[in-house]
Amino acid sequence: MTDNKGQAGERETAGNEELILPSRENRTYISRSTETDQPGTPETAAPTVDDKNAADTPVIPESGKRVYINLNKAEDPKRTGKAEGETEDDSAEATAAKATPQPQGKPPADGDNRDGAGKQAEKQDEPSQKEPARKAASGATDTQELPPTAFRKITPPPHNTIRGQVTLGKYRLEQMIARGAESVLYRANSNGYLVCVKAVRNSINKWLGDAITRNQEERLEKVSYRTKLRHIQNEFDVSKLLYSEGDTPTVHIYALRRITRMGLELGYDLIMEYLTGHDLGDKILSRTLTLTDKVNVFYRAVQAVAFMHQKKLIHLDIKPSNFMLVRDQVKLIDFGVSVRSGHRPRAITGTSGYLSPEQICKDTLDEGTDIFALGVAFAVFFGGKSLNQPQEMLLRRQTRLDMQYHLNHDTQPVVNEAPDLNSIPPIFEVLRACTIPRRDLRINKCDILLNLLRQKAEQAGIKLID
Repeated sequence: MTDNKGQAGERETAGNEELILPSRENRTYISRSTETDQPGTPETAAPTVDDKNAADTPVIPESGKRVYINLNKAEDPKRTGKAEGETEDDSAEATAAKATPQPQGKPPADGDNRDGAGKQAEKQDEPSQKEPARKAASGATDTQELPPTAFRKITPPPHNTIRGQVTLGKYRLEQMIARGAESVLYRANSNGYLVCVKAVRNSINKWLGDAITRNQEERLEKVSYRTKLRHIQNEFDVSKLLYSEGDTPTVHIYALRRITRMGLELGYDLIMEYLTGHDLGDKILSRTLTLTDKVNVFYRAVQAVAFMHQKKLIHLDIKPSNFMLVRDQVKLIDFGVSVRSGHRPRAITGTSGYLSPEQICKDTLDEGTDIFALGVAFAVFFGGKSLNQPQEMLLRRQTRLDMQYHLNHDTQPVVNEAPDLNSIPPIFEVLRACTIPRRDLRINKCDILLNLLRQKAEQAGIKLID
């Protein structure tokens, strides 16, 4: 029986702080009397006219036997933990979906796919704002939600399983997510697991390629197909030296596949781990992170570079956009121009603005080459600017001679500002020491750099997370 007005003059209180009492005009009373629920109750005689009239009169149960149902859906967001304007789907389909556990690394349903941002920036298995409520319902005592910038542990996907599937061609391109300088990135599905595909295509693909790749072109169309192919092959070769079934601070690359149609080569697909995060070149991300988080990101980026150096590999293209912040990790990506330590190049390789003197004058490359670029990249991350290295200047012979002189004699760091580090000068000085042109005075080992960061962070009262 219902009474939309309630009992006049009676005041009710809630013993449970989480109980939201609706206003009296929005209450529905449900009697919880157990008399009608007892088994073996004898059948009663047919109701009389008086009984029917009595049944038409609303019966309000005693106070202790009332259940309140809020008919007014507009609840206080501060009490319920919902954002203003947020509604909850209480349909049977939604209830079933909430009760069904979703496997780790699996893609959402077709209708839930969202557009990617950045190189691989689509959110996957993002923690919901309703997570604390679910924990409370399951009996967990710790319902405090982590701050947005906190590092959160995630379960890595089964890399060997995915590697075996995509090697056999068991994947399907779903959507373009970014255009790179020499390739196009696609989100793909491999038997329920999301992967990223870096696709390089030749001119024949415009006529015979799939609809999803036919009209997509790279940002640098003047780069020859042969050069693109050399870089993507090199990236796969380097990735095989870095690959591990476990989690690593470098992106997992699974396979390189030749794409053909009617016997004609259309290009190559490099299939790799799908990263859900933002690259460090994202200005919005840089403004969102706290200074403590930024220092931790710097620390973890050095660890990622150190992982490559342990394999005697030089990345050779260190810059903010080649680091991905993926919840609890910083991942290093793009090994297209990476080389062995001790390599002496015949051409200038890397990205202008982050080139070390030895790269410009084509001298021997070592771990210090990456550390120089790391110092410049994180000066940019902390609010500074990259170096002035225009393309036309790099092609001059005099420039290479000047750089050879700086490499042997210049003791002054090339980085002079990183505004975000003004409040912690010791860490700024460590950053600057990475960018000294003279190689024997520059920090040239990641282990040394990591130890210095630990010491200076402790002095500044900043806790680094390993």
